[in-house]
Amino acid sequence: MRLKPDQLAFLDEHGYLLIEGLLSEPELEAVHEELPYYFPTGQERHTRPERYRGLTTDVPFPVTGPAINQVFVHPNVLSVVGQLLGTNDVRLTDAVLRAKYPTSTEGGLRLHVDFWGKNSLTYPRDDGVFRQILILVYFSDVTEGSGPTFVVPREHYRDDPLYPWKRTREEHPGMYALERPVLAPAGSGLIVSMRTFHRGSKVTDPKGARFNAFVGYRAAECGWMETHHWGTGGETRMRDFLEAATPQQREVLGFPPPGHPYWNADTVLGVSRRYPGMDMAPYTEAM
Repeated sequence: MRLKPDQLAFLDEHGYLLIEGLLSEPELEAVHEELPYYFPTGQERHTRPERYRGLTTDVPFPVTGPAINQVFVHPNVLSVVGQLLGTNDVRLTDAVLRAKYPTSTEGGLRLHVDFWGKNSLTYPRDDGVFRQILILVYFSDVTEGSGPTFVVPREHYRDDPLYPWKRTREEHPGMYALERPVLAPAGSGLIVSMRTFHRGSKVTDPKGARFNAFVGYRAAECGWMETHHWGTGGETRMRDFLEAATPQQREVLGFPPPGHPYWNADTVLGVSRRYPGMDMAPYTEAM
């Protein structure tokens, strides 16, 4: 997937971009076959709220479901990230499967920017390898009743400092007057700049729900941004993912690529025993 010049210009001017058709219809169907393993539909949760009290609505990657796992390293996602960062040497920093219901307050309901805390030790730049890419990949249609993300287009405060990074409605009513909801069809991806104020909103449809993947990437060389050690993701689930992944998809988790000095006869044998279903040919052939 190649971004068009007008899409790049829109992102630079407004600080966000909705990309439709990131996932195909068959891919969405496969994802929806796996979602019930983790989440009820909005109708089910509305009908039997007591059954789902305390439901975990954030599930970290890797999940039990190959179709969902593939979304985080989807070729279209990697292509978009590579274009925006100007490099294909990238690292996955955030990967969460998320559900949102009328009781959810995910993301907070106040305008904020995301560079604080775990995302970065510094102040965000929004160009080349210094960008940090966050993408919401929607598995369901985002309507006004299903808790859309609200954004404040960046042209309204481009040269202003980003502190305070949280803005309340009472203290900054002018910013809230400028916000707009991002509505999207299932299969779309929403990119929000680390310098763009945005907020979550409540699901107002009593039987509504929203399902999406939360995906974050950075350039490999920018180690001051978030670094995630994916080895803690569960041995069985991670084994299943790595055995099915391509070398490029493994690399975005920090796995050494073919041709890396790490590889020798001993490490090839050891990795093949740890992941018996992995095709080791790309690594042996590059040694």
